[in-house]
Amino acid sequence: AVSFYEQAAKLDCADAEYELAQLYQAGVGVAKDEKKAAYYFELAAMLEHAEAQNAIGDCFYYGQGVPRNYKKAVYWYQEASLENYPPALTSLALCYDYGQGVDQDIEKARHLYQVAARQGYRHGQFCLGYFYERHEEIKYYAYRSSYWYKQASKQNEVQAMIALGYFYETGFGVKKNQNKAFQLYQKAAALNYVPAMCNVAYCYETGIGTEVDIKQAIHYYQQAAIEGYPRAMCNLAYLYEFGIGTTQD
Repeated sequence: AVSFYEQAAKLDCADAEYELAQLYQAGVGVAKDEKKAAYYFELAAMLEHAEAQNAIGDCFYYGQGVPRNYKKAVYWYQEASLENYPPALTSLALCYDYGQGVDQDIEKARHLYQVAARQGYRHGQFCLGYFYERHEEIKYYAYRSSYWYKQASKQNEVQAMIALGYFYETGFGVKKNQNKAFQLYQKAAALNYVPAMCNVAYCYETGIGTEVDIKQAIHYYQQAAIEGYPRAMCNLAYLYEFGIGTTQD
């Protein structure tokens, strides 16, 4: 596959350049090489390949294979956004939201998040929910935030599940329902989202939305701790220190 992609790339085939970049980025069929990945992403981007434009934007944003450069990231996100490509719209919104590579513009960020979210892009929906959560000055901000977290959660966006779960746990933007909170944490944990594992553990430890079950709490803390999650490590250490539900150690 690599040799054919390389031959097609030499003939300025944007799709081949994009696919070749992904192989180098992941190290599939070739040695992993972020510089080569960025090189081929940029070649495809210059041929107006929206996914490649977004990908090279990410390279510049995170400094993968190229020096970090927010202005160049914004340029490529803007190019991809001309095609209404939802990931690029969301990334561009984040740049305007936090003033990275452009002057901060909250209203422009909000508009871009909305365009991505209304296309059904789940990460855009999560980001819009988080945007509203942070802006108390916007009318009905809590309701708007919970609405978009719900939309993203329906598509298994794990960050949205955690956020919505916290809303149900505390009664922020929704009617308080700790059973729903626990269920959302469980669902996200089942999708291997480590912070959710820790939340499930804490629910079992303290009886939030479920019966207290220290053995289950320890199990989920251990799962999250194995993945290097600090809060889980700390809580697990506390249980061992005082011998809560386990032999003191």
